[in-house]
Amino acid sequence: MTTETVAPRQHPPGFGQVRVTPADRQYPDLISGMNQRFVGHPDAVELIDSPERAVDVVQRAVDARRRIAVRSGGHCFEDFVYNPDVRVVLDLSKLNQVYFDAERRAVVVEAGAKLIDVYDKLYDLWGVTIPAGICYSVGIGGHVCGGGWGLLCRQYGLVSDHLYAVEVVVVDQHGRARAVVATRDATDPNRDLWWAHTGGGGGNFGVVTRYWFRSRGASGADPGQLLPKPPSHVLFSALSFPWAELDRGSFGRLVQNFGDFHARHKGAGDRFTGFGSFLVLNHRSNGQVGLVSVVNGDLPDAEPHAEAAVPQPPALALLLPARERQDQRAIAPVRILVHIAPIVVDDFTPPDELAHKPWP
Repeated sequence: MTTETVAPRQHPPGFGQVRVTPADRQYPDLISGMNQRFVGHPDAVELIDSPERAVDVVQRAVDARRRIAVRSGGHCFEDFVYNPDVRVVLDLSKLNQVYFDAERRAVVVEAGAKLIDVYDKLYDLWGVTIPAGICYSVGIGGHVCGGGWGLLCRQYGLVSDHLYAVEVVVVDQHGRARAVVATRDATDPNRDLWWAHTGGGGGNFGVVTRYWFRSRGASGADPGQLLPKPPSHVLFSALSFPWAELDRGSFGRLVQNFGDFHARHKGAGDRFTGFGSFLVLNHRSNGQVGLVSVVNGDLPDAEPHAEAAVPQPPALALLLPARERQDQRAIAPVRILVHIAPIVVDDFTPPDELAHKPWP
């Protein structure tokens, strides 16, 4: 593979820095995220197009003693960004480039990039991926430092397992803002700062502006060999369980089966390593409980085993293999996981603590 390497941008062309205030027309559209319940009223929303400009914004906020919060993709479902105490919102959504850093031999993803753009560029340019989430519009900034869970994580690990370095704008004891690059190298004096961004959560230690990704054990200067290869095809299943059809027993069996399945198949190299899922326990007012599952169709252990005899649950509403490829191999793990009929778990009794809690 022939790859043109691009050095990190020092003075990129672009808009520079834009400050949006309540007097500007676009202000109302920049003061809330995905959760429309929370609407902020900051003095300003600062949009930037380079990591260097983040230092300036943070320094001004520190000097003015104004609380600052950071937006990447806007998927924070709490009011950590848009609340009355926040006076400055640093909007990183335009800081969204993906490129290869030849010096560090790692792929750089800027903190405002959305997952769909990260996936597209990683695959189109180098044929690789990172095992991040399935919601296309999530910003990478807060996703990675919280660990970065995705449906490929049972096979490839969390996104943070592939994190080589992170650039963070920090403020020292003298109130001076500066950018620090911390790596996982054992000799790096800032290694603890890197470690803190492998699951410690966003915003706790500074403002993340860039991530560098290279899988452990990967070497060389070819970005196509530094990160996992995505499956050529997958089976995707979306299940719906109407609340009206769930009683205490069936709900308890569903949750118990979900947990037990993953506990039984948690080991490295397990035959269901290529199977990922999550259970969405919506409130009863939502009308249904959801289960999303994906199986890597490339793996030979997706073949059904003895458990394939388990009947297909009536709630199996959608089975869409990528590229319209019908592949029955991966249905078996889904059946095992979600089956709630007494044929499999007739002897399940809800725990005492569940029985004593009010039913939704």
